[in-house]
Amino acid sequence: MERIVRLNQIWSWLPAFRAVAETEHVHEAALSLHVTPSTLSRAIHLLEEDLGCALFRRVGRSLELTDDGRELLHAMREAMRRLDDALVAVTRRPTAQLRVAADDTIAMAAVIGALDDSPGAPELSPADGDVRARILRGAIDVAFVASAQSAADVVVARIGELAFSLYVAAAHPLARAACTASVLATQRLIAAPGLPWPPEHACSSRLIVAGAALALAACRAGHGMAMLPDCVAGDLRRVRDRDGSPLVAVVQPIYALRRPPLATNRALDDLIAAVRARLEQPVREIAMDVAAAGA
Repeated sequence: MERIVRLNQIWSWLPAFRAVAETEHVHEAALSLHVTPSTLSRAIHLLEEDLGCALFRRVGRSLELTDDGRELLHAMREAMRRLDDALVAVTRRPTAQLRVAADDTIAMAAVIGALDDSPGAPELSPADGDVRARILRGAIDVAFVASAQSAADVVVARIGELAFSLYVAAAHPLARAACTASVLATQRLIAAPGLPWPPEHACSSRLIVAGAALALAACRAGHGMAMLPDCVAGDLRRVRDRDGSPLVAVVQPIYALRRPPLATNRALDDLIAAVRARLEQPVREIAMDVAAAGA
């Protein structure tokens, strides 16, 4: 009973602590909790006074967690995750919409289509900034990215590959004739973040656009050639060599990042499986295409 009384004493200050810890700024945290900065500052002061240790240190205009603060934040995140899992188990429905982040190209090629069958109203955002930090603070449930490093507090799983080939519009000269590396070097490439280009291939000029969707539109409008995911190329024509094989093709690994599961999350598991399935189909198709060209 004494332990329960002790926890109850500090319980009301903990949301204030987590908000400040994850924003590192009292005013920003106050806006997210719809309270005044002075109310938030007082809650942090009372919590530190009760615990007998400093949870933050001031760095310029921001607040930085101390070692004690980091330990408390980790415990809070785990406790709130377990509580959320319990609420899902009791109510048999998720407590919030599925929050997904993805690199621009992966979103266009596989994630948006997979979200069509997700229950509720899933939220999709760019996989920019510190994705691991966004996952740990619960801002996103899963991120689909083209590169990732292992981490003890985040599960990193390779779920498939995204196949890219060089494409042009139907009216482009390369759509009607075989291409060589020397001819390729005279052509204009439409480039965008997330679209690979093998360094061994030269090109005469580049049109830089903001994302894969704009590269697809520019290529379709005849403004040059572009490395695009095979699953979104549609009526575009793949640039081929004299043997009929794709002249430039790249396969890029795709990873799913999420927190270690405490319990089964059917909606999240189903989404990852759906993205995996959408990634597998184009890889099989291009392998069959290459095999047919060499037969």
